[in-house]
Amino acid sequence: KCHSKYAYGETGKNENGVILPPNTTVIYKLQIKSILSQSDAKVKTIPFQIKMLQQLKMIGNHYYKNDWVGPDGGHGKKKALKIYSEISKDGITLLQDLEHGSTERREIINLTVDSLNNTVAVHLREKEYRKAKDVAAQAIQLDPYNLKSLLRAAKSALMVGEFEECKMALAAAEEVADEGDPDETYTMKHVQRLKRELVQKKREHKKLEKEIYAQMLSGGKKDSSTKKAKDVFLEKANQNNNSTIKSGGKHYVLVPIVAIFLYFLQQQLTKKGTEVGNP
Repeated sequence: KCHSKYAYGETGKNENGVILPPNTTVIYKLQIKSILSQSDAKVKTIPFQIKMLQQLKMIGNHYYKNDWVGPDGGHGKKKALKIYSEISKDGITLLQDLEHGSTERREIINLTVDSLNNTVAVHLREKEYRKAKDVAAQAIQLDPYNLKSLLRAAKSALMVGEFEECKMALAAAEEVADEGDPDETYTMKHVQRLKRELVQKKREHKKLEKEIYAQMLSGGKKDSSTKKAKDVFLEKANQNNNSTIKSGGKHYVLVPIVAIFLYFLQQQLTKKGTEVGNP
């Protein structure tokens, strides 16, 4: 007896005269015809390995779509990540022994890149942007023309404040789309949306940086709005998993080197009795 989510789920089935309504519990009758061990020659063949990776991908997708529980993903997230990691690891191992240009190699590259892209999706869903960016880079190394990899790399880079990397990934995605993307309109919508987000993020980043610099050069004056802006900037940057320092029991992102220089310059001038005003 099989729960509907492990059978035909919310879609049901209407095929070859078999009609199953959505969310139907299914009873399967299984007959074991043979048992294969890892030492069997069939198990070691590339077609069999490809089939196994395809089955694993379906299982991983199921955990991602149907078993995601709570704010941290729970069991579904852990199982999906484990399976996607297994696919990408096995795929990369298989590629080492396959000739360039072969159909089997292309099939395995597609499966491996798909699993890496799915891993990126898990990290993006959990706001683990640094991890997402690193895995997206692995996918692009295997297939520089994969639009999904490029778009997710752009999103991840945007969310960790690496704006130039985001811009480069978007430019590459536009170029790939121009060269024959069957769904170019859909792709360009994503590109344009990310471009707008990039402009907005850069504007916010620059504004907050200026406010932090202004406070550093103000001689220690208390300004609640500037202090709030600084705290927001540091907190947002900290969420992006950049390099951090510990201060007052909290971890904060290291401020840009220019800001550090200006801060120490202000300290030196203050010691000499020179007043430093706002820029």
